[in-house]
Amino acid sequence: RNHQVFVTKPINRRLAISISCLSVLLFSVNLFLSETDRPQLLQRIFDRNYIVKYLGLDGFTAIDGVKTAMSNEVRAEASSNELPEIMKFTKQNNLPLNPQYAGIAKGKNVFVIHLESFQQFLINMKVQGQEVTPFLNQLYQNKATISFDNFFHEVGQGKTSDAENMLETGTFGLPQGSLFTQLGSDNTFEAAP
Repeated sequence: RNHQVFVTKPINRRLAISISCLSVLLFSVNLFLSETDRPQLLQRIFDRNYIVKYLGLDGFTAIDGVKTAMSNEVRAEASSNELPEIMKFTKQNNLPLNPQYAGIAKGKNVFVIHLESFQQFLINMKVQGQEVTPFLNQLYQNKATISFDNFFHEVGQGKTSDAENMLETGTFGLPQGSLFTQLGSDNTFEAAP
């Protein structure tokens, strides 16, 4: 027969309390040094890499959990009574359509080529007499092509998903986390067809 024997030892409370206090002290010193090196580290969480760098993965997980809970609480407390004021603000701060581009693709097939991490300088670039992007050059120089080279990096922490969201819906990503991760399961977005 297989017998298991459990030996119980009394817990040294003084040692347990000492280790806990030392852990809290070390975390506090680390947090103080982090705040000294990167002021407002916990208030301005726009780049989670800094949190991991300064506080470690455990610290990041704890802070991310608290921030997620706070965001969910704010969303849960939102009232539909605030909607008319938001709609009024949106209408007052909405730019008119640019007449140069309004309706330009009506009745046409539209192909959107969205290239991640692509730089404009590669268009028409040649290396040793060879085009770097011959197919894209051909599309770019076509008279029916509309290209926007003055396109700003406006994505948040969602990177790829925020860029796709901006392209499809015309809205910006969130300052904290990916828009689709934070709001995607609870919201419907109006996007390009």
